[in-house]
Amino acid sequence: MKETTNFKFKLPEDSDIVTPAPFNENFTVIDRKLKTIETDTATKAHTHGAGELTGILPVQKGGTGQGSAAGALAALITGAGALNAANLSVNDVIGVADVSVAGGGRKVTVGDLLAFSNQNMNGAKFVLGSWTGTGLSGETHQNTITTPFPAKYIWVVGSRRKDSNYMEAPNFYYDEIVLFLPEIMPTSFDDSYRICFYGLSQGGWMCPAKKSVDGKTMQWYYPYSNDVAPAVQGNDSGTTYYYIALG
Repeated sequence: MKETTNFKFKLPEDSDIVTPAPFNENFTVIDRKLKTIETDTATKAHTHGAGELTGILPVQKGGTGQGSAAGALAALITGAGALNAANLSVNDVIGVADVSVAGGGRKVTVGDLLAFSNQNMNGAKFVLGSWTGTGLSGETHQNTITTPFPAKYIWVVGSRRKDSNYMEAPNFYYDEIVLFLPEIMPTSFDDSYRICFYGLSQGGWMCPAKKSVDGKTMQWYYPYSNDVAPAVQGNDSGTTYYYIALG
């Protein structure tokens, strides 16, 4: 009786007496080999040397589609399908490099990072923001800045008018920044606190301002109607105003 070259399966010939024995032996070998393949596939480590890795793994295969570490990082941050920080939670995790251990790394939550920042900045907080003017003014069209914490200072540090590539001071008439001091602002509109986005205080170029009871929202408006009213209020049509709030 002949046998196959590799696994020695029995090959009955015309002159052999046919019995179940050779077939049973063949199936036993097949069963044993299939079990070995199944086990190896599940548990055996699979590695490649650095020289065997070629080409670029595309995004649809789980890669970044880039050929360098710098390119991969940029793709993760700004590319199509980039990492997204929308609806960020204090329990979300951030990976950080551990410089105390060669090649080491740690992970921290957003909440841990905020706590670390507050601890090492003596509790200081800041936020950047902006708004775009609508061209309206007056008590029924108030401007508002809301911060996630009660701010101590708010600097409106720049503005960019529509169709312009140049940054200007928010009070572009006199090239000055605008400063809010929420700690001394009243919680209702009166004459005790006013700000100016256009010209000087003389001539009535001033806007009454107030803060909310919790100190997180500032509101102001220009009480008069004239051609420059939106600019005086910091609501010039299409102009974007940029601010920094410190708490």
